[in-house]
Amino acid sequence: MLGLLMAALNETPWGKIAPQMIAAAVDDEDAKSAINSFMEDRRMDMMSVFQSAEQRGELAPDAPVENLIEMAISVPYHRKLVAGLPLDYDWLDGHVEVLCRLALPQVGD
Repeated sequence: MLGLLMAALNETPWGKIAPQMIAAAVDDEDAKSAINSFMEDRRMDMMSVFQSAEQRGELAPDAPVENLIEMAISVPYHRKLVAGLPLDYDWLDGHVEVLCRLALPQVGD
């Protein structure tokens, strides 16, 4: 999932127009609706990943799933569009590792 998001931001027209869409969403209800719809689709994609992990017993019972979903999606946007830093597979591996550490049951719990 996150690899697709990274590719979209790096390699498709979406990566080029996303900053303008986000800026337009401040004043334009159509742009805001489009962004919200797009982000809700991404949120649901990530929710299915966490639900599958939960069904496999790979998710801590008290894992902050909503926060993890927001971090999974928003950090790549911040990194690329706000900070101007690259999105690459090395960075993505580290991002996923952090999310997994926060989601996994802690040893001894």
